[in-house]
Amino acid sequence: MGSFINSKDFPVEKRDAIIKAFARIDQRVVWKFEDESIPDLPNNVLIQSWLPQNDILAHPNVKVFITHGGLLSGTEALYHGKPIVGIPIFGDQTMNVQRAVKAGYGVELQYKDITKSSIRNALDKVLRDPKYAETARSISRRYHDKPMSTKKTALYWLEYVIRYQGAPQLRSPAMALTLIEYCSIDVYSLVVTISYATGARILGILPMGAKSHNIIGAAYMKALAAAGHEVTVVSPYTLKTPPKNYRDIELTGMLEAMDDQEKNLFNYKGSGIGSFFIMMYVLYGKLPEVVGKLVLQHPNVVKLLNSNEKFDLVIVESFLTESLYGFAQHFDAPLVTYSTFGNSMWTNDLVGTPAPPSHVAHFLLSYADRMAFWERLVNTVVTILDRVVFEWYYLPKQREFYEVGFPNAKISFEDQMKNVSLVFLNQHFSVSSPRPYAPNMVEVGGIQVEKPKALPKMFTEF
Repeated sequence: MGSFINSKDFPVEKRDAIIKAFARIDQRVVWKFEDESIPDLPNNVLIQSWLPQNDILAHPNVKVFITHGGLLSGTEALYHGKPIVGIPIFGDQTMNVQRAVKAGYGVELQYKDITKSSIRNALDKVLRDPKYAETARSISRRYHDKPMSTKKTALYWLEYVIRYQGAPQLRSPAMALTLIEYCSIDVYSLVVTISYATGARILGILPMGAKSHNIIGAAYMKALAAAGHEVTVVSPYTLKTPPKNYRDIELTGMLEAMDDQEKNLFNYKGSGIGSFFIMMYVLYGKLPEVVGKLVLQHPNVVKLLNSNEKFDLVIVESFLTESLYGFAQHFDAPLVTYSTFGNSMWTNDLVGTPAPPSHVAHFLLSYADRMAFWERLVNTVVTILDRVVFEWYYLPKQREFYEVGFPNAKISFEDQMKNVSLVFLNQHFSVSSPRPYAPNMVEVGGIQVEKPKALPKMFTEF
């Protein structure tokens, strides 16, 4: 069930229902389950506390992927052309699974509806109807059809920002406008590119204590290190064998601080506008306070801020982290942010990307681009409510963290929010819906996908 949620935390009755369903199918099942001591396990089921998911999905014998609907898992499934059975738990997972359902390569099963028969029915539907596998393979071909690999695309734009000292030519003029001015002006930009880069010192702020978030951030930083840049990474996760030009600054305590939030994820249930209110409580409540305060007050970070180090670029994850954008002004470097999912109001505001609620669904809703009247109504209401909560409740807290963490800031919190050179999105239009972007908002979905390695014999001989 991904890196945020453990399968072993499923209630016993749901776990047993899944096992009984697996026992009744003809296929063999490889299951990531953190407790390898399940009694009476069927002979066709292999459990492991960790699995090389990308390598397994690349194997031609894989027929279907049961997933929680996380964007990384969904991206890897489509990358390798595999249909899915999605069991969303919270956040954007319902939207991701619904995209698969509407595109024709997935079936959704609600967590609350898990029974032996519902699991069996969902699997039978995908396994017996060839359209699911055919559609997944078709979309996979579209996903791969691009002029450069995802990693090369991300690396190109990162080095572009370094070459042109923040690349202000990419920024939308709308960022300098008031709301009234913005609503009356359309901005079009043309970017001319040159393809040469030299080594640079780069600081990455990857603060979230969630492995799926770290996988995306680390992919950018490892790509930069492989290209010859000197990389410093602030994160609760460290590389086991980092290259010589890759330095970790560990955020000890972050994983423990976020542990309670993760344990309660199974309780975050709801749909439609109900899901919105639940997630607003989660996203704009305690979590940003935990992240903002812990990072800026961490002794390893304070030591970095008090040092004389220089950086040519600062990269920060855009997820409840606006106060951390202050690292850019502190080190007098251009700022690049990245989203671990698609776009949101947080990322759109950074570069002036429009998001008309008539056809751009809020990321917490499961709507597609062609919404019925009532869906457009709900989407508009949710977008307005999100704006109100964001502006009047959430951002003032982030401003407070910024001013405490950077008491001698060279620019204000509001000016730093407008001083973003580039935003990366972990999505691709072949999976999500096409929509307008500012020139310095770039899709690099699937950057974490590596070339598959040969599978161990325990899987190939199972």
